[in-house]
Amino acid sequence: MRSGYRERDHRRIAVIGTAVILSVVLASMGIRSLPIVAGGASYNALFVDAGGLKTGDRVVVSGVALGSVSTIAISGAAVKVNFTIESPMRLGLETTAQIATATVLGAKELRVVPRGDGSMAGGDTIGIDRTLAPYDLTDALGDFATTSDDIDTDRIILVRSPRRPGCDAGRRRTSV
Repeated sequence: MRSGYRERDHRRIAVIGTAVILSVVLASMGIRSLPIVAGGASYNALFVDAGGLKTGDRVVVSGVALGSVSTIAISGAAVKVNFTIESPMRLGLETTAQIATATVLGAKELRVVPRGDGSMAGGDTIGIDRTLAPYDLTDALGDFATTSDDIDTDRIILVRSPRRPGCDAGRRRTSV
């Protein structure tokens, strides 16, 4: 015979209900990190500079967004970027990575170009010799200042001057 609602243990029902709700909430928050659901592979890349890349930025492989940046941390003299590619694909042993500007507003993305024979395993690292950090405005202005300091302006003025010896510039020729 079934017992009535009043005869059931309300504490036990409350504990079980709370556990079920808590499990559903935690599973929905961390669903991507579950090994059954994730399905992708995680890789690392070493860069000289993070160049404005942030966790959560997209990872683009051969022009298609296939993953995201998981973590960014200092690793010795380099910046270690951990990223996940959600679709199964082969990355060769010569694979390269580059931080690039994705939008006009300056959002960054990690571009991965599969190259070479063999296959990288999950957790492998793309070495600093096969990565490229972005060239930003501050670097460009610094290089321009260095280059402009090296310009011999006196020589340019002499070359452009119409009055230098042997130069016909500025004189009008007349026919006889």
